[in-house]
Amino acid sequence: RIPGGTWPCTVGFGPRVCASVQFFGVGAMEAFYGCYLLESCKPGFKHRTYIGFTMDPRRRIRQHNGEISAGAWKTKRWRPWRMVLCIWGFPHKVAALQFEHAWQHPAISRHVRGEAARLSFVRTWRRGKFVRQREVQGVKQNLQVLLKMLSLSPYCRMPLRLHVF
Repeated sequence: RIPGGTWPCTVGFGPRVCASVQFFGVGAMEAFYGCYLLESCKPGFKHRTYIGFTMDPRRRIRQHNGEISAGAWKTKRWRPWRMVLCIWGFPHKVAALQFEHAWQHPAISRHVRGEAARLSFVRTWRRGKFVRQREVQGVKQNLQVLLKMLSLSPYCRMPLRLHVF
């Protein structure tokens, strides 16, 4: 136990970071909020990627690969998956979820769309009064979006950490 009432936590690739959670008067435990990039290992579908949010990366990849139940139905067709990278250090869960949405929809997110328009592979079209975006495919292109996002506000001011597998 660390002085001040917090418990050290690890997830295998670094300390858990972010908001503190109170557990039955035992003290505060730091929570992990992260976003990750998956790449399909299925032959013929190497370009297929998936971006998500998690509080437990090990459990989440097992869900995506069908080893344990609950969730991950959207990625079932392209199993198995490998985790390419995980980014964490968000101050709270909402910030991580907003980051996930911006990473999935760079042409639509207000924090990213100006810079994302400069990336040739980010395409949009208008349907009525709504703007739609073509999904960004491939590890290289998603990594380009991520690096662009990390240079922009508010993400450049967050103490984010990146782990590449």
